[in-house]
Amino acid sequence: MKKNTPKLQTEYFRFRFSPMHYALIAAGFIVSAAGIVSSVYHIARSGIHSFNDVLIYPFLALVSAALIVILAALLIRARYVVDDRYFITQFGIIKSRCEIGQITSVVLDRDTDKLTVNAGETYFVPNIAANENEKLVRALLKRNPDIDYSYTVRENKPDGDGDNKSK
Repeated sequence: MKKNTPKLQTEYFRFRFSPMHYALIAAGFIVSAAGIVSSVYHIARSGIHSFNDVLIYPFLALVSAALIVILAALLIRARYVVDDRYFITQFGIIKSRCEIGQITSVVLDRDTDKLTVNAGETYFVPNIAANENEKLVRALLKRNPDIDYSYTVRENKPDGDGDNKSK
């Protein structure tokens, strides 16, 4: 007979985009919009007279619209999810998961505020806000207390920029 363990609430952690990510996504939106406008303009101005026109312009408009949908989904649903059994990574329509029972350790690098999650032979580095690191570790430990949690600190930090001048 199975024990009735209470289900833990699913927890969500937002992916942290860098300014470069936002710039690339914005460029994707601009290029896609230009593709749609160009296709519509060409079809409205010249019409579709050859088989090539049927292939090129509607196809360009469809691919551009699909790219807009994919980029919007990426912005809306880029997150990490911790549920009862899985640690899930979602990037728009792309989803991958790792069983929480397979996670062996989590290491926090205090110098860079980056987590490294080790699961057997593989590892991944969740890109979340620094203030969310502790919450993510706690969510994983609630579901699998056997996970080893540690942190690293660089011991020999260089002194300032030569402040030890004697007069």
